[in-house]
This record gives sequence, C-alpha cells and structure tokens, in this order.
Amino acid sequence: MSASLALFQREMLLAWRVRGETAAHFVFILLIITLFPFALGPDTQLLQKLAPGLLLLAILLGQMLGFERLFSGDFHNGTLDLIPCSNLPLPLYALIKSFAQWCALFLPILIFSPLFMLLLHVDLNAIAPLLLSLTLASLLVQFLGMLASALALGAKNSGLILPLLLIPFYIPVMIFAVSLAAQGFTAEGLQALYFLCALFFLYLSTLPFLSGAALRSALESL
Repeated sequence: MSASLALFQREMLLAWRVRGETAAHFVFILLIITLFPFALGPDTQLLQKLAPGLLLLAILLGQMLGFERLFSGDFHNGTLDLIPCSNLPLPLYALIKSFAQWCALFLPILIFSPLFMLLLHVDLNAIAPLLLSLTLASLLVQFLGMLASALALGAKNSGLILPLLLIPFYIPVMIFAVSLAAQGFTAEGLQALYFLCALFFLYLSTLPFLSGAALRSALESL
C-alpha cells in the first residue's frame, strides 16, 4: 500500500510540474466545443440534441493525446526496469499510472464540464446523466488507453498505432454513453448505465493484468 501511494503521489507531483499539459488539453476540448456552435448555427434545439455526442467526442479525442506518454517516460529513463524488483506488481503499477493520469488531466475537465454543457444549451435536468456518462466513458477509455499504451510501448510511430488500437473499442462506449446522456434515467438510459458499469468492472478486472503482461514483454525485449 505504501508503494502504491508513493507512486500515485509521484505521478501527481510530476503532473503538477507539467501542468501546462492539462491546460493544453482543456484548451483543445474547449476549442472543439466552441467551434461546433459556430458551425451549426444558433439553433438551440439542434445543439441540445447533439450536445452529448459532441462533448463525449471532444473529451475522448483530448484523452487520446496523453496515452502515448503514459509509460514511455518511465520506459526510457529506466524507472520501469526497477518496478519488477520492487514490491509493486506490474498490473498495479499500470493501474495506478493510468488512474493518476486520469485524475491529473481529465478530472479537472470533468469538473468544469457543466460550463461546456451551458455553451451547448444543455437542459439543466440533463446535466446529471450527461456528467455521469462522461465520467464512465472517460474511465473506460482510460483503461483502454492503458492497455494500448502498454502494447505499443517501445514501438516506432506509436502515435499512429494507438488510434488504430483504440478506435474500434471506442464505438460501443460512445454508443451507450450517448444513450445514457440522451435518455437520462429512463428505462433505456438505465440499460445503457448498466452496460457501462458492467464494462467498467470487466475492464478493471482484466485490463491491468493484460497491461502488466505487455509491460513485462516490452522489458524482456530490450
């Protein structure tokens, strides 16, 4: 537990030192969200209808920008070589790294996401289900990015490999997250919520171990 907390604190400290990266993600997402109303015009009903998909797309695209650097820094400076010698298993290391990145880069964005919703004229009653869908979708994508980053670690042009690995798995997450955001806490919306929760626990129980195996394979290939 102490090693896990130390790793999390280290990651948050490093994220604070490069807090400009968080600001860059925030500005990127804000640009996407503010450009759509200009492109679509002042039709409030159209913006309300498209808001869940636009917000999810903006946040998930911004999230993809940080995955290439998730493990590469520790891999190149030798920190990752020391993890198998410590008391910290590689699956737990991968999970903590991924969760720390989510907390540092996207938790602030989720906190300010109601402001983005107001820009798109989202109804006040729809803010809660939309915020819940954004949170679950971003966590699921973070798990997928963790595995994709571990698989692409050490590969040339990993920035091109990661989207190819991630985009096919984005589709079901996007579909059910948009359904939850659009339908709210109705019967159809709750079905989408149950699916996202089931997918969350499935990813939580499997992807850290697959990521740990991928990290071990990358270390052994050196």
